[in-house]
Amino acid sequence: MAVVRRSVPSATRIWPKSCGPCRQGGVSLDHVGPARIESYTVAHDRGAAPRAIVALRTEDDRRSWAASDEPELVGWLEGEDACGERVRVREDRSFSAAPR
Repeated sequence: MAVVRRSVPSATRIWPKSCGPCRQGGVSLDHVGPARIESYTVAHDRGAAPRAIVALRTEDDRRSWAASDEPELVGWLEGEDACGERVRVREDRSFSAAPR
């Protein structure tokens, strides 16, 4: 399995030294709506479609996650640095690119 990983450079993260990211804003396991990509990976498994998994920050700074095997989204994440880009999380925990 080949994996492509990208994340926001540590110099752009603004977290207090005494707090981890989960304690700063919390975690949302049921977030639906707009969010920004904090980090992502694209997993390639023999015999299966590539799958994109994104770690997100919601508008109220909580962390959430989503995944997609849509070819357009996988290609977008593999082709450019999407950290900081806006997406929309759906009820089924998949995501779509937000309009620019």
